[in-house]
Amino acid sequence: MRACLGLKYVPRGWREVKVTLIPNPGKSDYTDPKSYRPISLTSFLLKTMERMCERELRGSALMNLPLHDKQHTYSLGKSTESALHQVITKIEGAIQNKEMCLGSFIDIEGAFDRMNFSSIKGAFSRHKVEPAPIDWIVYMLSTRIIKIAGESQPIQIKKWLLAFLNLDSLTFSVEYGHQ
Repeated sequence: MRACLGLKYVPRGWREVKVTLIPNPGKSDYTDPKSYRPISLTSFLLKTMERMCERELRGSALMNLPLHDKQHTYSLGKSTESALHQVITKIEGAIQNKEMCLGSFIDIEGAFDRMNFSSIKGAFSRHKVEPAPIDWIVYMLSTRIIKIAGESQPIQIKKWLLAFLNLDSLTFSVEYGHQ
């Protein structure tokens, strides 16, 4: 595994992701890919390498230049519930102090799909991540082979698509959640 990281290489068998598409209930148009939830099966060796990269990033780069303190995704001890608690506490405080409170919420549709390799490489570089894990992650993402159940031909992913990775939240958070 150290050689894979050092050589920035992922064996073909590790890059093959088997995907089963589960229909989302209540959708009116099942010709739309967003009407399905992908369930993926990835090599445990790839998952191990992802975990190694994740631990390295948490233990070094994110310690030196942490994510924004309001970032709840991919932050230890934080979750959707802690984000909601923070918002509710602000609202309750404003009500109690007879102050006004304004909230603005956004949902970036397809946010993971809109990231590109150069922006992620730049974000990791700003966090002072060593080049080897950055290059390994980019190689792994750019050479994945997706095999969809029931389809005869595998798909080579040519754009940024993070939905099948353990590193998805981390890479997104590093890109958009820095201080």
